[in-house]
Amino acid sequence: MAVFDYVLAEELARLQRYRSHLSEDMGRLPKGSIGIKIKAKRPYAYLSFRQGKKVVSTYVGAAGNPKVEEISQQIDSRRKLEADIKAADASIARIRRMLDVG
Repeated sequence: MAVFDYVLAEELARLQRYRSHLSEDMGRLPKGSIGIKIKAKRPYAYLSFRQGKKVVSTYVGAAGNPKVEEISQQIDSRRKLEADIKAADASIARIRRMLDVG
């Protein structure tokens, strides 16, 4: 049983390092979503995100601008990282339960 506990402990450490790495990567990406507003019959993109209890919108550029597409891709990457972190947290919790049983 000692070998099994050792393998679980190693996997727990690996998952914790992986989660930390994901969190660092996610911290570099913008949060929120891109919204399009029409002003003077022209579409403009805004990045909307929550800051405390307030929703803040910042101007990104004209819709169709390459910068808008880049930020949109970064937001998609952030959402994928959030899902990966959630999966890692579930695995970490499961391994901790296994280690506590033994």
